[in-house]
Amino acid sequence: MHRASLSRARGPLFLSESRRNHAQPLSLWTWSKVVRRIALAADVPKFSTHTTRHLCLTDLARMGRELHTIATFAGHRHTDSTLRYIHLSGAGSCR
Repeated sequence: MHRASLSRARGPLFLSESRRNHAQPLSLWTWSKVVRRIALAADVPKFSTHTTRHLCLTDLARMGRELHTIATFAGHRHTDSTLRYIHLSGAGSCR
């Protein structure tokens, strides 16, 4: 209901409420600042927008997706990068 009060147009879920960018999609920079503010308020200072990327790749590995498939999804050129993401997130082995 709140989003509809900003704009009824189809598109991104999160819209700006600022006077300068009213009803425009949030930029990546703004979204990062919003997530940072929420993380600090929740006393989880290490959480960031990048954390969700790690979690997503870890979930794919835990579901048994092949490493190359995960690397392609993540946009990594080398599977070594993907393994770092999965390892840092505490995932087990990946096929």
